[in-house]
Amino acid sequence: MNNCSTDYVWKNTSQTLTATPDTFCKAQDKDDLIAIVKTAVNNGQKIRITGGRHSWYPLVLTDKTVKNGSPDDSSFCLIDVSAMNSVTKEKTADGLYLVHAQPGATMGDLEKATMGNWPNDPAPDPLVALPTNGVIPTELQLGGFVSAGCHGTGWEQPTVPDIIYALEMILVDENKNVQVRTFSETNADDPMDALRVSLGTIGIITMITFKAEPLFCIHGVDTVDSLMSDVISRQPNESHHPLKDLVESTDYLELFWFPFNESKTDWELRLLPDLEKTKVWKKMGTALKNNNGAPPTDCPKGVPSQVWDGLETKFGAAAYTQIAKLSSGNGADQLLAEAPLKLMSTLAYQTAVDDFIGPATRFYHYQTSAFPVLDFSFAIPMDADADPYYQAICEAWYAVVDTVADWAANKSEFYQRYPVNIALHARFIKNSQSLLSPAYQPAGSEVHTCWIEFLSGSPTPDEPNETWYQNYNNTWAEFCQLIGPKWLDLGGRPHWAKQWQLLDTPEINIYQRLQAIYGENLKMFKEVRDHLDPTETFLYSWTEKIFTGES
Repeated sequence: MNNCSTDYVWKNTSQTLTATPDTFCKAQDKDDLIAIVKTAVNNGQKIRITGGRHSWYPLVLTDKTVKNGSPDDSSFCLIDVSAMNSVTKEKTADGLYLVHAQPGATMGDLEKATMGNWPNDPAPDPLVALPTNGVIPTELQLGGFVSAGCHGTGWEQPTVPDIIYALEMILVDENKNVQVRTFSETNADDPMDALRVSLGTIGIITMITFKAEPLFCIHGVDTVDSLMSDVISRQPNESHHPLKDLVESTDYLELFWFPFNESKTDWELRLLPDLEKTKVWKKMGTALKNNNGAPPTDCPKGVPSQVWDGLETKFGAAAYTQIAKLSSGNGADQLLAEAPLKLMSTLAYQTAVDDFIGPATRFYHYQTSAFPVLDFSFAIPMDADADPYYQAICEAWYAVVDTVADWAANKSEFYQRYPVNIALHARFIKNSQSLLSPAYQPAGSEVHTCWIEFLSGSPTPDEPNETWYQNYNNTWAEFCQLIGPKWLDLGGRPHWAKQWQLLDTPEINIYQRLQAIYGENLKMFKEVRDHLDPTETFLYSWTEKIFTGES
């Protein structure tokens, strides 16, 4: 096969996952992809797809040495579809705005095609935007983004997969014939509720068609001076419910807490977050919708850049590697580790943008690029009928805040004191009707969703068995295993693309819990999956146990 090799080592962007496929291929276009699939099927290979590598759960992992043993006897073909990145758009005769994107297209490719450098150098008409979208334009490729059920923000917006109008996919039938089929929401028989979020277990997406709308602008306001207690109350009630007031009155809302934006030291000179003074960064957006199909003329073409974003992109990988190394060092090293932890928190708040109006797509894309991080994320329902002041979200938030403060003050080993060294982050959306979406609710539901996550830098070791690296990752895993059950008990579901596999312990037994969490949805999805992939070409051990519950 052209553009194929047998000695490729794949790694995700954070260097936490490694794969050694039997065959690795780069597809240049749809015809090339079909040819690669046919060869792989004829060779009896399992197939996984990769692109931007911005994922932490092994959805594309193909290693046969998982847990010191072969998961099965299959040979794997890993296919990179990054070169399949075209984006087109149209306004249909019945007035729909549709965007057609290949799976390797990034958020940046989408931005370029849908609006260009508007208003100075706009893309061809129609100028459009998605009503919600992800954050990072450079790495997030659309095929993986939708397959993993990913999301943006927007109180009345669904997940990004839910705005899919149609999907073109490569399938393999029971006779191992390779077919290309198009599924659309206009055909009531097409199982779009299964296909929109498929975890790559049904087939290969070759084209995604999104429902868009005329380009509009968003008035963005960032504030960093609100006390945490004035944003999220520990005990919200009828007379004091700041989170409810904020989320229900804001079109687009994100909350950040950088643990050491306000800090203090104890008698042992330990660096501690000062919870009485600590502030929450609020990123708020109000949609400025269009009445005449054109965005406002006074809407500038860009959103102010963040100094912190640029510095983290350039120096984040090296900085967090040094922090991790110093944390396992001697006393002098440990003092050196605390300085950048404090600096990164304060710098983020000091360089936040303030008040601006920008096109919607650029409002979404406020982080221009990424640096290696560890990421643990859940979707937690916000049912205003059962929980009118969103106590569950407050508990989920303070579970992290209080544990961060406790570990900083009380852990005996220095490297255990700072498990969350970047931020706690929350975004708010409506819900999803995709069967496997962590934000799933039945059609017509008024239940909303909080996507909550915490992040730390992902260091890069010279060798994976270095003591400081093992200390760092073991601390991260222990923290996730402490918070994960609390979020599960609040009705949360793990984000498929994040590091929820850390909850695969005898005490938590996450794969078994998924059976209860998704219930009939899992059974309905599996029926579609088994029908459309009868040879199990796109199923392997790390995804199969999602459906079986076997750890």
